[in-house]
Amino acid sequence: HIRWFGFLTRNFESGMKDKGFDIELKNYTGGGSGLGDWLCLPERDLFLTHTAFYMASGRCIAYTAKQLGVTGLYHRSLELANRIKARISKIYLKNGFDDFDFPKGTASATPGPEMSLFTKIVPGEKRCAVLKNWFHRKGEMWLGDEEDRFLAELDPSYSIKMFKSG
Repeated sequence: HIRWFGFLTRNFESGMKDKGFDIELKNYTGGGSGLGDWLCLPERDLFLTHTAFYMASGRCIAYTAKQLGVTGLYHRSLELANRIKARISKIYLKNGFDDFDFPKGTASATPGPEMSLFTKIVPGEKRCAVLKNWFHRKGEMWLGDEEDRFLAELDPSYSIKMFKSG
């Protein structure tokens, strides 16, 4: 994990730039490919997914380092995670709508609100506004077939009970 984090620390900015991501996401529309195997399902906001998992790696290493008493690694990892968090917040709140979307996003184009509220990327003073705006978003159907395969294995009476109960 530390080696992967070291690789990202050395290569993330240049690697994402090589993949076509500019620092302010001016021409970004949600897709693309990143530096890792983190998947964005469905592919709606690859930049946020990859950047948030990079931040999460920093947080994990900081937590582990703190538990082990490795203070230098703890401070470096936490500082980097916080810098990534600030960058995501700056970009995803710059449109002024408090919907935590990338600059050219359409408010339903990103998992930004739910992912960023859950991971506490959204600054505290904006969390209520982002949550309120998230509830106003139109829902979206999952494109995968995992649910259908799960339901196919259930006794039909369970499926009926599940559908009736919502």
